[in-house]
Amino acid sequence: MSLLSNSKRIFTAFVIFSFFTLGMQNVAVAGIVSSGDIMTAQQSQSDRVQLKTWMAREDVRQQLIDLGVDVEAAISRVDSMTNTEVQQLSAKMDAMPAGSGFVETAVLAFLVLVVLEVTGVTDILPNI
Repeated sequence: MSLLSNSKRIFTAFVIFSFFTLGMQNVAVAGIVSSGDIMTAQQSQSDRVQLKTWMAREDVRQQLIDLGVDVEAAISRVDSMTNTEVQQLSAKMDAMPAGSGFVETAVLAFLVLVVLEVTGVTDILPNI
């Protein structure tokens, strides 16, 4: 009986020792996070939201359907893209035909209005 009692004590001591030491094995690792890293993460999140908003537009959805692309699969693909891919696609959005040329068009329209005003065809600015 003494052997069994000693075995129980040793086993109990081992379990208690293991219980307290197993939790101490995790090592905390800390690193310096730069402002650039935080800004990149926030910009990436903002770009993802912008891409999803763009893909939710009805004309874009219709064009994706016409091309045979499942819209929901395309939106879920945006979630699985890396930050670099999202940034590249977001940067190219301005160069794509649907989003480009606004500044050039506005300048051209302004020049046409100025020429029409100077030649007297229109009277946009009556005091000049």
